[in-house]
Amino acid sequence: MPPTRKRSPLWNHFSQLADNKAKCGYCAQILSIPNKSIGNMSRHMRLKHPSIQIHLSRQATQIQKPQSPTAEHPDPIASSSSSQVLAAATPISLPVRNVTQAHFISLTVHYLDSNNKIVSYLLDCFSFFEKHTAVNLVNSLKAKMTEWKIQHKVVAVEVTAANISAAIKMGSWRHIGCFAHSVNLVVQVGLKEIKNPYTKVKAIVEYFKRSSPALAKLREIQIQMGLS
Repeated sequence: MPPTRKRSPLWNHFSQLADNKAKCGYCAQILSIPNKSIGNMSRHMRLKHPSIQIHLSRQATQIQKPQSPTAEHPDPIASSSSSQVLAAATPISLPVRNVTQAHFISLTVHYLDSNNKIVSYLLDCFSFFEKHTAVNLVNSLKAKMTEWKIQHKVVAVEVTAANISAAIKMGSWRHIGCFAHSVNLVVQVGLKEIKNPYTKVKAIVEYFKRSSPALAKLREIQIQMGLS
């Protein structure tokens, strides 16, 4: 199969696989890209990795890191009417050249602006080379919050990874679990309850996908019975 012309900057976050597949560089999830469409990749980044900002142009893509507050670039949080901030800390493991793992921490804040509208702002997505101990993690988060002068505004921190939960407790922040992550856990447990029929249905679908004669016969029967 000839390689896809990777004009979209989304390809900086995915690896192309055979059979119209793409692998996410952050969570390793494999997506289907029918007709070489990037729709599924764009949807995946928006839903699974919302803190990663992408310029959808033909220029090279990079993780956008806003500048620290200065006279030329004032702090949007400090200028808002809100005195409370919800922070979201997300650890990311990014494969680099399939040899090592580059580790990053994404820090996003949510607060009310001067019009009392909810605003989300990516403060930083920084590399993390130290051991992932609670002490190292909490020190890094406190340093970033101090840099942005929100250390006294944070009322809660939302995390999904267990290895950072201890750091949140050590920092004396209120911990809030990710709602989407919790729902996903509920779904995964629910799927275990229907494992047997799920396995049988999956085997039937895979059989018709692998066998062209069987698929042709199935379509013939569907036509005879007036089924879609």
